[in-house]
Amino acid sequence: MQLFDDLLPVVEHNPQRFRPMANVNPHLHFPLGDEVRRQLGHGAAGLKLHPVHGGFTCDDPMLYPAYQVLCEEGAPLVVHCGTSTFAGSSNQYADPSHLLAVTRDFPELDIVLAHGGRGWWYEQAAFMALSNPHVWIELSGLPPKRLPQYYAASGLERLARKMIFATDWPGVPGTDVNARAVADLVPDEDVPAVLGGNALRIYKHLTEAA
Repeated sequence: MQLFDDLLPVVEHNPQRFRPMANVNPHLHFPLGDEVRRQLGHGAAGLKLHPVHGGFTCDDPMLYPAYQVLCEEGAPLVVHCGTSTFAGSSNQYADPSHLLAVTRDFPELDIVLAHGGRGWWYEQAAFMALSNPHVWIELSGLPPKRLPQYYAASGLERLARKMIFATDWPGVPGTDVNARAVADLVPDEDVPAVLGGNALRIYKHLTEAA
């Protein structure tokens, strides 16, 4: 288990380049809302949940205090929404349908689907993003050349306006190559938003604080 506080020296080394993400597990942290607020106070850009690795679903009521804090602070929720091959992963928890209750109960909360439904849920993730102004598709870990195939049902050009480029560092073959490949796939007018504009919109509380 990697503790959030272990990352703070790295962030302090170059705070202009790095921002941590808060991370909690309802089985380990209590009171949950207080812990999220504490991590945000240390500069966390938002909260990222790993249900497949933590053994919980995102509609667990125990997580609701965390979501309330995010709404109060204007910070986003990022969720690992895709299959994982790490030992011990429970992939059923990555189903984006577990977030439907969250979008209903916290309608102003920005929710970023990291890995965009990778594996079994591309269509579900795309539908949620297109039907809800506060749900976004993050492209981390997805090979750009396969995006038209993954999102064929919804249409990549239509979905592009709700996409956020991300690296899942280090990314293969590399961040620059992948960014250019994504830019070549989406409509020209959506390129600035996909490569940065949508991220600035989601993490607006950071620029407002600055």
